[in-house]
Amino acid sequence: MCLRCHPQSRKYWVFGCGTFFVLLALIVGLLWPAIANLILHKQLELKKGSVNYKNWIETPIPMYIKFTMFNWTNPDDIRTPNYKPNFVEMGPYVFSEKHKRVNVTFHPENDTVSFDQIRTWHYIQNMSNGSLDDEVTNVNVIAASAAFSLRHSNAIIKMGANAIMDVMKVKLTVTKTVRELLFDGYSDPFLTFVKKLPVGNAPPFSKFGWFVDRNGSWSYDGHFEMRSGQADIKQMGSLTEWNYVNKTKYYHGDCSKLKGTSGELWPMDMNPTGDISLFVTDLCRPLTLSYQQQHTRFGVTGSRWVGDSRVFDNGRNYLPNNCYCTGATESCPDLLSGVHNMSDCRFGAPVFASFPHFYLADKKYVNSVTGLSPNQSKHEFSLSLEPYTGIPLDVDAKIQINALIQPISHFKLYENIPKLMIPTFWFSQTVELDEKIAKSAKIALQLPSIGLYLAAGVSGLGIILLLVGAILTITKSWSAYQNLEDEPNSDSTTS
Repeated sequence: MCLRCHPQSRKYWVFGCGTFFVLLALIVGLLWPAIANLILHKQLELKKGSVNYKNWIETPIPMYIKFTMFNWTNPDDIRTPNYKPNFVEMGPYVFSEKHKRVNVTFHPENDTVSFDQIRTWHYIQNMSNGSLDDEVTNVNVIAASAAFSLRHSNAIIKMGANAIMDVMKVKLTVTKTVRELLFDGYSDPFLTFVKKLPVGNAPPFSKFGWFVDRNGSWSYDGHFEMRSGQADIKQMGSLTEWNYVNKTKYYHGDCSKLKGTSGELWPMDMNPTGDISLFVTDLCRPLTLSYQQQHTRFGVTGSRWVGDSRVFDNGRNYLPNNCYCTGATESCPDLLSGVHNMSDCRFGAPVFASFPHFYLADKKYVNSVTGLSPNQSKHEFSLSLEPYTGIPLDVDAKIQINALIQPISHFKLYENIPKLMIPTFWFSQTVELDEKIAKSAKIALQLPSIGLYLAAGVSGLGIILLLVGAILTITKSWSAYQNLEDEPNSDSTTS
């Protein structure tokens, strides 16, 4: 305050500044939420230069995939009475996983972005329990696929296929190394023969391996189109097309529709306790997860969603999933709860998905084998997100791949055997929020409060000035300051 100013000018300064600060605080308080949202939108929308774009184009968060193989120890006894196959877990065999998006094209006319993705895996020996050269015995998926595809064919065709299998000495099981069963693949004379046949659903690969030809491929996962969030941040990441269509051909009705995100980008301001969906290309379908509880990591609190018993039901217990039944309408639901038929999605192979160890599946599946023990803490599929920003806190996606074998007439390999769902392997794909991204998430969450704190501080300063002005006015002290200023200096007077 200017001490040499006239008392009336001082009043103008004090009351003017106090009023200005209070009005400024009011404006900041009213406008800041919108400003904070705008700042967050610009960083979270998928647009070149945004934080989300940088994190999405090449995922910076450490990701791992852990494979646990099932070794079938007693396949030779399959035709004995009251037989149960026994399985011993091997692994886990741990790989780092990297995602990179390529062929990215924005389509502003409908707020979408299209892209392909490259996934690469590298084996990490010191995190694994075992070696990629470990040998595993399990079902011969190539032979099982051929018999399964021909199970409804006429007897002559089946007998012809059986004769070829006899000549080639095809067996019910195979023993291969982990590297062959996963990424490297292995050659098989029978597969080579099948590929030469004029069948429409023959596999496109020359070797068999569950992940053969996928490491470093930009085309295997398919072509995606999703919302960029530039027009509506609450739709960001939602898939609109996969392989240039908005429905899949593998299921019918509502089950054929694309639903949810690709699992890495999530919209802003999500319902923290509602269901969420992510589309899994390996299953050619979305998985819908249910809210379980709050979850905190590095001081960031979010919501945790899990896969429940609805996920792999095909209408037996959860009627809306009836459209995932791929059998004849009169036989649906054709599976017990907890196992999903993905054969149409996997070139007609008798491949079925479940949670590990048949967790949450009908007890008949786990009771028909030995060596498996479902456990929630070990086998639950979970995903945690901070719902306001959509930032993932951690992911632990667990799926088991099973192969069906059953009696099929005119196939010697499958005569007099029980119908069995054979577990082949399960994997856990893990992603954990690191501390650096956690700090960014905290700043984003605190941004709306920062403006309010600033407004409160400015408002407090303004109120103090107004109170000071009011007190000075009531006590008539403005002129007292003027009088003190006008008194001659005592030292000067003495001199």
